[in-house]
Amino acid sequence: MVEELGVAPDGAGGFCEVSAEVRELVCGDKTGWLESMESGELTADGFHCEMITERITPPQAPARFHNLFYHVPTGDPGVTPSFPPGRSEFDEFRWWRPSDLIASWEANELRLPPPIVTLTRDLVEAIEHEGDLQSACDALAADPPSGPHRFEYGPGVECILIRTATLPPATHTNCFILGERGGERVIVDPASRDKEGLEELALKVQEIHDDGSSITATIFTHRHPDHVGDLARISEIYQAPIWASQETLASIAPCETDRVLSEGNPVRARGTERRCPLGCNRESGALSRTDLPGRGARCGVRGQLFDCWYHPGAFWRGRHGCLHLRPREDT
Repeated sequence: MVEELGVAPDGAGGFCEVSAEVRELVCGDKTGWLESMESGELTADGFHCEMITERITPPQAPARFHNLFYHVPTGDPGVTPSFPPGRSEFDEFRWWRPSDLIASWEANELRLPPPIVTLTRDLVEAIEHEGDLQSACDALAADPPSGPHRFEYGPGVECILIRTATLPPATHTNCFILGERGGERVIVDPASRDKEGLEELALKVQEIHDDGSSITATIFTHRHPDHVGDLARISEIYQAPIWASQETLASIAPCETDRVLSEGNPVRARGTERRCPLGCNRESGALSRTDLPGRGARCGVRGQLFDCWYHPGAFWRGRHGCLHLRPREDT
């Protein structure tokens, strides 16, 4: 609160705005918070909060984050939050109803990091059951949600991590689930080959079916073995047509339901047409082809993020050079 909002407990059950000196100390060095507590500049007297959600980020990198989310009842706080000194990850401060926040996110009116999407969905569900925000937070605090959960990069874009023999230091491949819950879904890069990966995929497929969804297709972005899984064993979990480049399809067993993805091919799911499921060209929105990192690969170039189901990443480096992917600056 001190670092991000410039607000702290006032020692009497309320809140106060911290001085610029204290905030700069805390923002410059996290040990500054303890120093300010010991000196009496800050206090926790009269402060109340309750932990309502506990999450651990997926294994996308060697370092993972253990996130604890707290509800702090404020009433009418009588203070005005402010941006921290220097650069800030925030655009504005605003009070939101959780249901309105999710609705705005789903309409692509704002961006939220995946853990906040999960937290907000937990709040919406709890409010529906309990009737109001305070009762919902009390219920969540009594048994904070934890463990595996849906990891949503954006509206209609979920991700599960499949352990593969990929390039170190990475240990997992991103498997994306595209489309809306209850509608048609597309699975991108189900790379499962071992028992752990197949079980992870099976759990997600069961969740998809439990939502009332159907799986329209499987897309393989390219033919590398850390992206194309054991098709025989995957077909025991679910079956769907395979969509990929001609080069990728040539590397796997053929099937009459296969579909070649070429530049500009539309992809439809639940009545929605997207020009490119993996990225889009800045002028036409068409699927763009590149020979980096391998023949038959598909990736976006200066993708329009809000018009894509799946944004392939921010940066790729290889022996032939670099491929830099970023959203258009005017979107």
